[in-house]
Amino acid sequence: ALRLAEPPLSESSSLLTAALGLANDANPRVRFQAALTLGESDDSRVVAALASIVTRDADDPWIRPAVLSSCVLRSDLLLLALTRQANFLSKPSAAAWLEDLATIVGDRNLSSEITRTLKVLAASDLTAAHRMAVLLGLGAGLQRSGGTLDSLVTQDNQAIADLLTATLDAAAATAIDT
Repeated sequence: ALRLAEPPLSESSSLLTAALGLANDANPRVRFQAALTLGESDDSRVVAALASIVTRDADDPWIRPAVLSSCVLRSDLLLLALTRQANFLSKPSAAAWLEDLATIVGDRNLSSEITRTLKVLAASDLTAAHRMAVLLGLGAGLQRSGGTLDSLVTQDNQAIADLLTATLDAAAATAIDT
């Protein structure tokens, strides 16, 4: 039923509300399809629904491509939502999810999304591993789109420049030690 709802999803608030509710369904196959279907909507509530699916099914190998394909235009917002959920951050796959989402942000190479992602790093109390995952993903995505992390250090926001510099310096020191 969800697949049939995709084309008119943005035209019907009742269909969208039903699809949003299925993000919390007990059946993982339903949540999988909900993740795919919700990608057809640009409604702001989709981010919370996708975050709910990821938090519940972070280790399910089928959920990752479903969610990532559905959040391309809002990967920075999903990354932000997930960094605010302690039960997600405690999962072994959290760093991989954050890296994948940050890669999409970097690949899109939109200043507003990159800035929002960097502000998450500056303002949150993520672990060093989570911070590094976001920076690795952001750097990989930027590289694919012709940018670099170093180019971000020269931008106006000093807190972000300091964070990037400190994180990159720590990574270089770790690389030298090993």
